[in-house]
Amino acid sequence: MYWVLAASIVANATANILIKVAMRGASIESISGFITRTTTEPALWFGGLLFVASFGGYSYVLSKLSLSTAYPLNTSIG
Repeated sequence: MYWVLAASIVANATANILIKVAMRGASIESISGFITRTTTEPALWFGGLLFVASFGGYSYVLSKLSLSTAYPLNTSIG
């Protein structure tokens, strides 16, 4: 069970890094350019998928562990 929680935390952290990398060169000078840049950036899409995976994993963990156990681990480690 704890390995699922650890995987969820790693996925969440990796997703944050990937989205930061994807948005590093984005500028809001032109809304169409911004939309094109963000929708064609693979790191942004992969980061979003990792957020979904993290959410799924954490939801599973919450179905098996008490919130008083899972939440402190998730917030202090992640």
